[in-house]
Amino acid sequence: MSVVSDAQIEQIREFNRFYTHLLGLLNEGLFKSQYNLMEARIIYELGEVEHLVASQLGQMLSVDAGYLSRVLNKLVKAGIISRMPNSQDKRQSLLSLSAVGEVARVDLRQRSIEQTAQLYNDIDPSQSNKLVTAMAKIQTIIAPQNTAPKTYILREPEVGDLAYIAHRQSVLYELEYGFGNAYEAVISQVVADYIDDYDAKLEKCWIAECDDKIVGSIFCVNGGDGVAKLRLLYVDPMARGMGLGGRLIDEVVKFARKKHYQKIEFWTVDCLDAALHLYQKIGFEHVSSQPYGDFGSHLNDGAGINRQDWQMIL
Repeated sequence: MSVVSDAQIEQIREFNRFYTHLLGLLNEGLFKSQYNLMEARIIYELGEVEHLVASQLGQMLSVDAGYLSRVLNKLVKAGIISRMPNSQDKRQSLLSLSAVGEVARVDLRQRSIEQTAQLYNDIDPSQSNKLVTAMAKIQTIIAPQNTAPKTYILREPEVGDLAYIAHRQSVLYELEYGFGNAYEAVISQVVADYIDDYDAKLEKCWIAECDDKIVGSIFCVNGGDGVAKLRLLYVDPMARGMGLGGRLIDEVVKFARKKHYQKIEFWTVDCLDAALHLYQKIGFEHVSSQPYGDFGSHLNDGAGINRQDWQMIL
């Protein structure tokens, strides 16, 4: 039996109709181009992965083989797609974009960007952040296995990165937990102190990036007396489920050991369940708890949240 009520189903169907109409997905030409939705998707996928066979393309698009064959034949005749012999399976040709097809792909991408900008440029920036986060949540809830970026890199922070981290984490934790401006003040101060007092020999910040977007970060700060402070672990919703949080914490532990710190300390709050699980799994010990109302007094039906202190002896 479905856990979704009839009223919720109708609301979902109404949103689907609204968004389909908004994007013009049923128009004869997608983005006012000469290609319909299926043709545009095929051009996009062949631009992402060169030399696919029809069966692979059908699986990626979840489309009937007969219908796909007709669309492919049309695009081949139009000179958009090239067919090449497949040495591994002579029954299926290798498909790729021709030079004309590559031009079409670039044009479709630009049209998509322009349409998206036109649709959302008039939205207030604070609302657009909420919108994008909500879209990421929809992806994560409906198909979590498909939403995490495949690869990421860790790098040093560049100018503007730390301000972005403070902004993004403030917005995210307001949306997910309702922490408000008090939390923004806390992390902004952490970032400002790091910039003002940065010691390159004993401190470090890691930025996680995927597809030119910041998707995570963490800091290791000198707390004095042989203590390293772990600060501001952040993993964007679109990067969750790929092991990034654990990797960032591991980097802090390795760095602290390399710099001969005696222990790592940090504090957090008890509603961040996923992060708490990671800390415990990696070997941190929960030391103490106490009520903390600075940005969570309204949570848990007014009961608030608790501050937790953790440490790892190195």
